[in-house]
Amino acid sequence: MKAPLFALGFRPFFVGASLYAALVMGVWVLVWRGESVPGTTVFGPSMWWHAHAMIFGFAFAAVTGFLLTAVGNWTGRPTIQGGRLAGLFTLWATARILPFLGGGLALTAAFDLAFNLGVVLTVAVPLVRAKRWRDVGIFPTKLATLTIANALVYLSPSARRTGIYLGIYVTLALVMTIGKRVFPMFIEKGLGDVQVRRVPALALINLVAFVGFVIADLGWPNSGVSAVLAAGIAGINGWRWVLWARPGVWRAPLLWVLLVGYGAIVFGFGLKAASSIWPNLASPAIHALTVGGIGLTVLGMMTRVTLGHTGRAVRTPERPRWLTAMFGALVASTLLRVAAPLLASVVPYSVTITLAQALWIGAFGAFVLRFGPMLSTARADGKPG
Repeated sequence: MKAPLFALGFRPFFVGASLYAALVMGVWVLVWRGESVPGTTVFGPSMWWHAHAMIFGFAFAAVTGFLLTAVGNWTGRPTIQGGRLAGLFTLWATARILPFLGGGLALTAAFDLAFNLGVVLTVAVPLVRAKRWRDVGIFPTKLATLTIANALVYLSPSARRTGIYLGIYVTLALVMTIGKRVFPMFIEKGLGDVQVRRVPALALINLVAFVGFVIADLGWPNSGVSAVLAAGIAGINGWRWVLWARPGVWRAPLLWVLLVGYGAIVFGFGLKAASSIWPNLASPAIHALTVGGIGLTVLGMMTRVTLGHTGRAVRTPERPRWLTAMFGALVASTLLRVAAPLLASVVPYSVTITLAQALWIGAFGAFVLRFGPMLSTARADGKPG
């Protein structure tokens, strides 16, 4: 009999992602305040460890948990469970812990990239067997690109910026792809009396603009071309956001957190476009995209999937005030982190950053406390999974 924690992919990876998000931000607080923490200099300057931990540690784990669960639903074929799932999770966890145990860069890379390749295969195999060729071209391809980005970070100092930013952009691409696919359905099911308009052409236009932006920004950072394309992405996804933002959404925490997170992506690309003219907006732009765009959508999706796949109510969840407080803390963290450089002449930068860090830790710590027990025990309705 399988332990509940390894019954489906979302269980261990949501626990791991949320716990890691809180812990590594706590470590980053110490590093940012000037403390020397062994393991955070594995890539040289600690800022690279911080960025790598958030994208390839936290976000990759959360995406893995979602896709291993969703692919099973889409294909009707089981994804890995039990011992094989535990093995994949162990690869991820080992790569996170090794730097703090004195493990070198090569050993850490071996475990981390083995995890990445394992995820690519475990997502691709059921899609291929079910002949879902469109999805094969979307998800395994993006995961493989994310693996390449991770390899670049490990490869050499000169490739680290490219690897980190490619990782950020591919993660955002996954968020937007998943959002386009499931957010309208969530809104319709959550509100019950609305139909969300789909505009299929937006997906193709957004893909072309996004690929062009990634090439331009990685090759010629903050160029006029990347700025124009970033503005286009903001406009395309802003239109999509308007189609989704029905009035009833704002009364449902499990819906508005996704809309606010997606709105942060729109805002972040707008700031990214503006940063070619005002360079001081570069940091607010990247943190709007990461803390807000990735952080909020990941937290919202982990919460929704946990409730639904552990046999609990999604449309009318228990203790909604808990959800509001948890999501609200991360919204506040996003606002403070984005505004910190711009408010430095009014509020000390260290104060704003410290508050943003504390709120991030509080949001993901709350998820661990509230949803960790659900993820590690059998479904409430007695069904398998």
